[in-house]
Amino acid sequence: GGIHCVADIFINYLKSEHKNIKVLFEYAKLRLSGVVLKRLGFLLEKYERCEFGTIAFCKILMSTGTVKLDPQLNADKLITRWGLWVPYDIESYLSRKRA
Repeated sequence: GGIHCVADIFINYLKSEHKNIKVLFEYAKLRLSGVVLKRLGFLLEKYERCEFGTIAFCKILMSTGTVKLDPQLNADKLITRWGLWVPYDIESYLSRKRA
């Protein structure tokens, strides 16, 4: 799957009648993983920018240090505000259609 699959699921969730960002954030916090919050904040910033409060809380609670957005991808670009290493062409990667 990887982050492309996660992004597809996330986009569909945002479009669904079941969308509840507060509940999603609470589940992310329960994981006790700053990495999860980094990735959630990154995806919210990309696909649901109006969630200012949740994005801000993700930034506050995320872990320090840097990690790959997707451990399976080569990552040569650092998004410092999230501490995420991403592929240089992350925009085209996330917008690609899966076969």
